[in-house]
Amino acid sequence: MKPAIVDKIDLEAKNALHQPFYEGKQAVGWATTLSLAFQSIGVIYGDIGTSPLYVFMGIFPDSDNPPSREDVYGALSLIIWSLTIIPLLKYVFIVLRADDNGEGGSFALYSLISRNCDIPICGTRQGDNVTLTSYGTAEIPHTPMDSNLIQRNPLVQRMLLVLVLFGTSLVMSDGLLTPAVSVLSAVEGITVPAPQLARYVIPATCAIMVVLFAGQKLGTGKVAVVFAPVIGLWLMVLFVVGMMNVAQYPGIMKACSPLYAVQYFLRNGKNGISSLGGVILSVTGVEAMFADLGHFSRRSIQLSFIFMHRPSGINLTPTSRTSSLILAYCGQGARLILDPTLIKSPFFLTIPGTIYWPVLVLATVATIIASQAMISATFSLISQSMALGCFPTVRVVHTSRSVRGQVYIPVVNWILLAAVILVVVVFRNSTNLTPAYGLCVAMVMFITTIFVAIVMRYVWRWNLLVPIMFSCTFGLVDAVFAIVTLRKVDSGGWFPLMVAVGICGMQLVWKWGTDLKYKSELGSKIKLEDLLLDITPPGMPIINNPSDILVSKEVKYDDLHTETALRYRNFRPQILQLRDTNRIVSRLPGLALFYNNDRDVPKTFAHFLYHYPAVQDVVVFVTVRVVAQPYVDEEDRVRVTPIREFDGFYRCVAWYGYMETVEQGPQFVDRVTGVIDQITPRVGANRAKEAVTTYLLGKEMLFAKNGSGWLRTLMLESFYAFLENNAATAGWLVPRNETIVVGMNVAV
Repeated sequence: MKPAIVDKIDLEAKNALHQPFYEGKQAVGWATTLSLAFQSIGVIYGDIGTSPLYVFMGIFPDSDNPPSREDVYGALSLIIWSLTIIPLLKYVFIVLRADDNGEGGSFALYSLISRNCDIPICGTRQGDNVTLTSYGTAEIPHTPMDSNLIQRNPLVQRMLLVLVLFGTSLVMSDGLLTPAVSVLSAVEGITVPAPQLARYVIPATCAIMVVLFAGQKLGTGKVAVVFAPVIGLWLMVLFVVGMMNVAQYPGIMKACSPLYAVQYFLRNGKNGISSLGGVILSVTGVEAMFADLGHFSRRSIQLSFIFMHRPSGINLTPTSRTSSLILAYCGQGARLILDPTLIKSPFFLTIPGTIYWPVLVLATVATIIASQAMISATFSLISQSMALGCFPTVRVVHTSRSVRGQVYIPVVNWILLAAVILVVVVFRNSTNLTPAYGLCVAMVMFITTIFVAIVMRYVWRWNLLVPIMFSCTFGLVDAVFAIVTLRKVDSGGWFPLMVAVGICGMQLVWKWGTDLKYKSELGSKIKLEDLLLDITPPGMPIINNPSDILVSKEVKYDDLHTETALRYRNFRPQILQLRDTNRIVSRLPGLALFYNNDRDVPKTFAHFLYHYPAVQDVVVFVTVRVVAQPYVDEEDRVRVTPIREFDGFYRCVAWYGYMETVEQGPQFVDRVTGVIDQITPRVGANRAKEAVTTYLLGKEMLFAKNGSGWLRTLMLESFYAFLENNAATAGWLVPRNETIVVGMNVAV
C-alpha cells in the first residue's frame, strides 16, 4: 500500500482538520481484535482448511497404482511438517510482522524497502518534502542507512520492481485456480455415491461461482461474519472425522516424526521429490493470508491461526491435542494404510456413510468460502498496486468504516468471475486442474522470502546473520517447492504462469508510462508568477460600486496594446499578460475550478491559456485529498488560501474520508465561494458563481518523440494508450454539463 505521507500542500492545510486522521492505522482494543480474529477464520482459513479434499490425490495422482504403507507415512510426514514450517513458523510468526501501515502482501514489503532505502516510488524519491505519518508494526522511523547496494545500483532497484510485480501477478493468477479447484473438488463428491449426477458438476460449479462473486459487494466484513461459523463448523467436522479414522489405526500418529519424510525421499528418489508438487497443495492460501492482512490485523490473524492450529487443550486422547487439519490428514493416512484403493477419493471415501451427505454439503459451502481468501487478496493487491502507480485506475469501493483495507473492486470482481467460469469449463474436473495448482503459490513464497530478508536487514536493522539464516532456512524450502512445481508447466502449469506473465507485463507497461508522465510533469512545473505578468497601470481606479457589474474602459498598456476591460467590480481591476507571448489575458464572468495534484500550476492550464488567453474572474486550483479515516466533517471539508500576487486566484485543498464519494457539486461550490468571500470579500466569489461555474479537468496524452524506436512507439502509443483510455476516471461527481476536459499531447 502507498505509505501515508504528508506533502507540502497537506502541511499547509493540516491545521484545518480537527480530527486526527494523520494517525495511520489506529491501535485497536482486544474486543475488536477478537472480532477480527473470528472474522478471519471465514476468509483466510477456507483455502488451507479445504486442502484435505485433494492433497493426497495430488501426491499420488495415479489411482491405479495405490501407495505403499511406507509411502503413506512419508507423504503424511511431509504434509505435517510443511504445515508447521511454512504457515506457522514462517508466515504467522515472521512474515506478518513485515506489514506496511497494517497492509500485507508483496507490495507492502516493496513499499517498506523503497521508503527505507530511499529508492523511487511512483517515479519520485521520497525525500525531505514528505513526512511519514505511520509505520508498520515492526518498522522503525525513517532513518536511512549509509548508501547500500539497493541505493547505489539502479539495476537492483528495477529487479526488485519486476520481482514484486511478478509476485503479485502470481497471487492474482492463483486467484483464478483456487475457486475452480476448491469448488470443483467438493461438487465432484456427489459422483461418489451417485455417478449418474456427473453431468451436473460443471453447471452446479458455475452457478455457485456466480452466487459467490455476486455477494462480494457486501464487503469482506459482512461476508466474513457469515463465513466464519461455517468454516469453524467445517474444521470441527475435520477434527471429528479425523479422530474416527485415526481410531481405526492409531499407529498413523507416528508420521509426526520427520524421519519418515527423510526415508520417503531416500526410498523414492526423484519420484519422491516430484510428489512435493502435491504436498504444496496443503499450504495453499498462506500468501493470501499475508495479502489479506489489511482486511484484518496481524494480531487477529495470529490468534486465530494458533487457535486453529492447536484447537483444543482438552486431553481426552493423544490426538485431541492435534490440529483439525493435521488430524484430518492423519485420518486419511490411516484409512489409506488399511485400504490403499481409497486413493481415488481419500476424503469422501473415508467419511462414514451416515453423515456423508451433510458433510458433502458442508464441504461444498466450505470450498465456496475457501475462494474468498484469494478474492479478497486480489482486491487488496490491486488496490495497493494502484496506490504505487503500477496498475490502471479502477473504481475501488471501501466496505468498512473501521478497517480501511476492506475493499471491493467491481470490474475486477466480474472479470475474475468470467475467468474462473472459463477455467472450470475448459479443465472440466479437479484432476486436470490439480497439476496446475500450486505453481504460483510456490514461486511467490520464494519471492516473499527474498523481500522479508531484505526488510530484516534494511528496515528492521537486524544483524546480517539473521536474514542470512532466514533465507537459508525458509528460502531453501521455498526453492525446492518452486523448482518441483515448475515441472508442472507442461501438464497445466503453463496456464497460471501465462496469466501471471500477462498481468505482470500490463503492470510494467503502466508503471513505465506513468513514470514517463510524472517525469515530464516534474521537468515542466510552472509557477503562476512564471506564467502570468501583472501589468496593471498604477493609476487604475478602484471601482467601489458593487452593482457596477459591466464597465467599459479603455486601458493603454505601454503605448503598445489597447484592450477593453469589462466588468471590473468593487476592486482594482488587475490586467494580466502571458509572459511568453505578451498576449493579454481576458477576464470572463464566472468561477472556474481547475483540478491539480500539487501546488504548482498544471501544464494543461498553461496549455489552455496559451491557446485561449482568457480566465474567469475567480479561478480556484483544487486538490483532492483522501485521508485515512472514514468521514470528514463538513466544517473541515475545504481549506482555501489566496495566491497573493494575483487577484481572484486561489488554492483549495478538499478533504474526503475513504468511505466518502468525492462530490464537487453545488454544495461544494457554495462552501468554497463562502470561504473566499470571508477572506477576500471584495472579489465577489458568490456573484461570480451565479454567472457561470466551470469545471476544468486536465488530461495528458503521451506519444513517442521524434527518433524513438518502433518498440517504444508501439508500447507507448498502442499498449499504454489502450490502458489509459480504458482506465477509470477518478470517480468524482462533478456536473457533466459544466465540465470541460483540457487535453494536450506530450512527447516523451
